[in-house]
Amino acid sequence: MSGRMKRRLGLRCRDGRGSVHLGTCLERDLLSTLLPRLLGFGACLIGATVCFFVAFLTMLRPSKFALAFSLGSLLVMIGFSVLIGPINHLKHLVSKERLPFTFVYFGSLGLTLYFSLGLHSFFGSLIGAIVQVIALVAYVLAYFPGGTQTLRMGGSLALRGAGSLLPR
Repeated sequence: MSGRMKRRLGLRCRDGRGSVHLGTCLERDLLSTLLPRLLGFGACLIGATVCFFVAFLTMLRPSKFALAFSLGSLLVMIGFSVLIGPINHLKHLVSKERLPFTFVYFGSLGLTLYFSLGLHSFFGSLIGAIVQVIALVAYVLAYFPGGTQTLRMGGSLALRGAGSLLPR
């Protein structure tokens, strides 16, 4: 960032000797906190993608499917915790408007693991995983600008585009 741009934005801070440095404190703070959080969030999402892919490949084996799917789902949640901070994330999860989601999500996570590892029930694992997907999608949508409206618009555009590719 140029010095002129820093002056326009008012990015000034003082070092220990009292001299003014334009933007250096802000840049240092951004690089020391935001960049590692973004990298951690990205790493968790990459790990979650790998887990979801493994879950897709092992769909006919309930215990392997549930373990891979649940781990991927937890990695998405951990990624958001890394991004916004664990205390802020926990406060968000137990807030009044998010508490039903929290119960549904963690309940479905527990039931998925119970059905797959304890009872070895394919259909129980599948139902738990479906509820888990719905809860996870609802959670991720809460972080998109515009939330569900943006998703609806994107979905309708995707369907319109896919409809034009299909033979008539």
